[in-house]
Amino acid sequence: MKKKEKKYLKKFKDYENLIVLLIGSSITSQEWCHPNWHDWMEYTFRQDENWDKAWKRKIINTARDGASISHYLNNFDTEILRFKPDLVIESLGVNSIIPDLDEAKTQKEIYELNKRILGEGFELATWSYQLGSATYDERMKKLRDIHKEIALELNYQFVDIYAELEKYDLSQIFTFTHPWNNKPWGMKPGDIDFLHCNEVGNQIIAERLLKELFDKEINRDEFGTLKLLDLTKYIIH
Repeated sequence: MKKKEKKYLKKFKDYENLIVLLIGSSITSQEWCHPNWHDWMEYTFRQDENWDKAWKRKIINTARDGASISHYLNNFDTEILRFKPDLVIESLGVNSIIPDLDEAKTQKEIYELNKRILGEGFELATWSYQLGSATYDERMKKLRDIHKEIALELNYQFVDIYAELEKYDLSQIFTFTHPWNNKPWGMKPGDIDFLHCNEVGNQIIAERLLKELFDKEINRDEFGTLKLLDLTKYIIH
């Protein structure tokens, strides 16, 4: 299948008005972790040699903790359409793997949502994820494959962050302590949070998405709280 022209990428490189919309669950909302992956993305968008023009690049995050695919289907107009994005970056489906992954239902919902996004004329990119618990590994692989298959069928971009995270020691990426009872995921206060990656994981995600979607290296200039980590320390040898 012929690859589509990336209209959003031309706008990005030419410093034209650009709206990038993030949709997803807590893996994207990330209000408790800074810098998170979209902190790095926005910093890289804004702080470059043409910073006086880069303000035209806008990132809007409508992700919410616990969001399902159906949340965006049922609230399409308010969560997606009203922003008229040039590019939608989506990571959804993690909350569909419990208590077990219904592959047919999940595939149908992702297909319906993403076909609707494309039908509005918005460009789309989806990305996979990995959890810090082997219990869910097979389900996350299946979810990754669903996203990959639909991206190929509907001809939009897919970034395999799951494969990227496989290179690293996950015990160093999932280090947060869960503060309350999370019955659906079986986590109690004080347990290691295997759902939400720390600053290391967020930097890994940011670097890969920036490179794959925007042909851009992450901004390595330390400024304020934006200080890059040496990711080689976390690679499995």
